[in-house]
Amino acid sequence: VRKGLNELKGQPGWVAISGMAAIGKTTLAIDAVNDEVIIKSFPDGIIWQNIGPLGVSPGGENSLLQKMKEICLMLDETSSQLVSQLFSIKSCKNALNKIIHKFPSKRILIVLDDVWDEFVTEAFDINCLIMLTTRDKMCIYSDCSTNVCEIEVKVGLSELQCSELLAKWLGDGEILKMTEVKHLISKCHGSPLAVNIVGAIKKYNPQVTWSNIEDRLCQIDGRKMSKLKYKDSINSTIELSIEYLSEADRDRYINLALFSQVGCQQFQKEIVAFFWDLDIFDTIFTLNNLVNKSLLSYNSGFELWSLHPLLNEFINEKQEDAFKYHRLIVYKFNELKLAEEGQKLSNYKYEFLANHMAKATLWEERHQLLTNILWIKSKIKFSGPANLIADYELADQKLSEDQNAEQEIFRSTIRRLCANLTGTERCDIIQVGLMAPKTSGFYKKSREFAVQELCNDENKLYFDLINSMNRTRDETDETLSIKLLKDYETRLT
Repeated sequence: VRKGLNELKGQPGWVAISGMAAIGKTTLAIDAVNDEVIIKSFPDGIIWQNIGPLGVSPGGENSLLQKMKEICLMLDETSSQLVSQLFSIKSCKNALNKIIHKFPSKRILIVLDDVWDEFVTEAFDINCLIMLTTRDKMCIYSDCSTNVCEIEVKVGLSELQCSELLAKWLGDGEILKMTEVKHLISKCHGSPLAVNIVGAIKKYNPQVTWSNIEDRLCQIDGRKMSKLKYKDSINSTIELSIEYLSEADRDRYINLALFSQVGCQQFQKEIVAFFWDLDIFDTIFTLNNLVNKSLLSYNSGFELWSLHPLLNEFINEKQEDAFKYHRLIVYKFNELKLAEEGQKLSNYKYEFLANHMAKATLWEERHQLLTNILWIKSKIKFSGPANLIADYELADQKLSEDQNAEQEIFRSTIRRLCANLTGTERCDIIQVGLMAPKTSGFYKKSREFAVQELCNDENKLYFDLINSMNRTRDETDETLSIKLLKDYETRLT
């Protein structure tokens, strides 16, 4: 992996790590980029983004769009205004290429972890070096014009490699000669994650004997270690590592599953502190403790924490009554005063609050939110209409027939009128609402806001198309609609 990165540095291309689930692709990638030579090869940053299975999830393409926008901001912090107006994967791909072209001398590596879908690699066919991990070889975008270095991981680590990995944790190679240590290593079945967790347990709990670790693994799994399969060994070591946490930290760790349940794969300390109800210093201390125990990954360049896909899958299975915790988060946001939010909490709220409401089965409250003009206006300003449209398109909403019809008018009107806007054009949601059917709640609420804003600001200008119901919607109407949605100066012209 390191050889491929060194050979391709300074030019666009792909370093692709493929292999079956749980074989250690992510751990291998982390180890590769933590090398001092690799870090020096990419002095302007290594950007890590967890992807996951987007093709099978509702709003998968919108989730990819949000991840691409995050990378845009990581590459160029001054691009926030541009990013807020990116409404499609194509426009985001163009923006990424522009940002990279803007800084031709920068040496950057983008890592896409756990890629499942071909459209992800097509979206990232940009002028940059990218490393990805995938369990599907079809995701390796070999049709592009750039170089491709593929590394296939067919089996786990050898026992010698496992021993070397464990020695890094212990700082003592002699201990690996002990028979009980060799026996335990053999039962990790070549899983880097399993070896890392065992090493973390021993390093931070030196009073625990090797035989105690093996005995606990046997008790957890309920079978003899000799019968453990590859993934069984990983699950057993994960559970054992979690058992060694304090009760409070154990509960906090399990509840990190809430992030992935709403589509958030990387989290900031401010959001975790809000979730855990801790001050920022205790939050950082706890997060770092989990990193030290190989239960979390940390991107120091951007201060983002994330869960290995297997760890994420494990704690999702362990969490009980998730809807109660999602409900608690919704209530915490409702009680939070605007002045106390801060930019990061505000951004998180606009992107994920509707998803938390869905997981909490708060359908009535969610409907009120998605038909609130002020909320819609703020959300579109933050993330553009694509994220909002995905909220409306959530399957299995428990709503009345009238509520479903009202949301459909919001969704279809915003989708029809805003989808044609380019990445540099704004979307005025009040003007959008004025172009909805005259009998709809969307139109009536928008008209009330328009009248109110005209009273407060003489420079405002809105159009109410009084004859729109008498005409068929053709290309001319669409062109007029787009013109009316742009900024005030455009409308006046």
